[in-house]
Amino acid sequence: MNTRIQVEHPVTEEVINYDLIKEQIKIASGEKLSFTQDEIKFAGHSIECRICAEDPYNNFLPSTGKISYLSRVLGNGLREDTGIQQGNEISVYYDSMIAKLISYAPDRETAIAKMKRGLENYFIDGVKTNISFLYQLLCSDEFKSGDYNTQFIEKTFLKKFDSEKFIPEDKELETACFIKSAEMKNKEAKTNQLKLINSGKSNWKNS
Repeated sequence: MNTRIQVEHPVTEEVINYDLIKEQIKIASGEKLSFTQDEIKFAGHSIECRICAEDPYNNFLPSTGKISYLSRVLGNGLREDTGIQQGNEISVYYDSMIAKLISYAPDRETAIAKMKRGLENYFIDGVKTNISFLYQLLCSDEFKSGDYNTQFIEKTFLKKFDSEKFIPEDKELETACFIKSAEMKNKEAKTNQLKLINSGKSNWKNS
């Protein structure tokens, strides 16, 4: 089982109220941390979902291709760490992780609810993703109650996952995403055809 397919409870900037990236840069520059271990106080709950270009319905086989459409709703306790943009290519030469989606709330139940909302409104076209897997994992009774271990996914959850299909609540948004994706693909095809015509290599022009 790929260890990147998981839901975590990370120590984030929100939980400890420190800018961890800033501290990492300072350390790399030879400086010391601006705080000590005793000064770190935990507050609230944070969940991180690692969204990957993988097919959860086919043993998490890596998926390659061009991200033709990317849409997500952030804010209100949701943020994203990513270097991927719409139009980027997911190849076999790099890690298949697309983004880290992170939720924060005063308590675990609310953090789960915010993460579910984030996954419901996270749409990617062009490659397969593990979004449905992560969403159903958050919905499982074992995860919600905290009654799981490192073998839970492989021995228990995958059997349930294979028998159920994820259906986003916001069907209108999902439909709009696919329509937008189709429009962009059509526009790209026309642009490529014009390039061929202008270069003199188009069969249509020379016919």
